[in-house]
Amino acid sequence: MESKSREQSLREQFQEWWEEWFGDAPLTPWDELWHGDGYTAESIDIMWDAWQASRSTLVVELPDGCEFGVGSSWIYSGNVSEAIRAAGITVKGGGDE
Repeated sequence: MESKSREQSLREQFQEWWEEWFGDAPLTPWDELWHGDGYTAESIDIMWDAWQASRSTLVVELPDGCEFGVGSSWIYSGNVSEAIRAAGITVKGGGDE
């Protein structure tokens, strides 16, 4: 199964927010509004730029693993970092930079 790109995930979150905020989907379908690097509707594209900027400032710093005994440590799963990134948040630390 192909995983979504971070941008695709952010776009989907943005589109869900937009529809909730405005109470409906835009008259033109989302896939027709999207053209590679932005939306063709200027007002939606401006909101998209703001959405991305708001997400780029969110950072979660993961601590290093905690040692429970000789030779063992608690290690953050790649799935944890992946889930945080899918929410549009930057992950820092925890050996996952």
